[in-house]
Amino acid sequence: MKHYELSSLVSSQLSEEEIKAFSERLSSLVKSEGGEAIEAKLPTRRKIGYMIKHEKQAWFSIINFDMEPEKIEGLQTQLKSLQEILRFMLVNRKPISEIFEEQPREFKQKPTEIKEQKEEKKEEETEEKPKMKEAKKEKVELEEIDKKLEEILGEN
Repeated sequence: MKHYELSSLVSSQLSEEEIKAFSERLSSLVKSEGGEAIEAKLPTRRKIGYMIKHEKQAWFSIINFDMEPEKIEGLQTQLKSLQEILRFMLVNRKPISEIFEEQPREFKQKPTEIKEQKEEKKEEETEEKPKMKEAKKEKVELEEIDKKLEEILGEN
């Protein structure tokens, strides 16, 4: 069995009692298709970003459940047939218990090593800058430039 999350936007025309009954109906639909409902959050009324089926508000509900992957298509067809649902999204997720059990990722470099590398780069850059200034300090006099220009232009 895999863990899934069903997020749905339900018509705002349903009252609070009707939406509670509808969320129970969704849970029973999951069970009838062979799933095990783990958690069903109470629906909340939300303003949606754009109109869906001529509605500006909708009830937002989430149901977490386990089900065999082969039975998901049957559940999706059942959900599509319900007219109260404006939109739904069915996502394969890891159970929350597995997420917390995972070990934290190790960084390739420790933050202190990254700081040391940045400081070394800054030191190298500051060492290169004086060399460039020394090269610029060598000025050529105008007379030398004039002589070279005459040589170049005179040969043509």
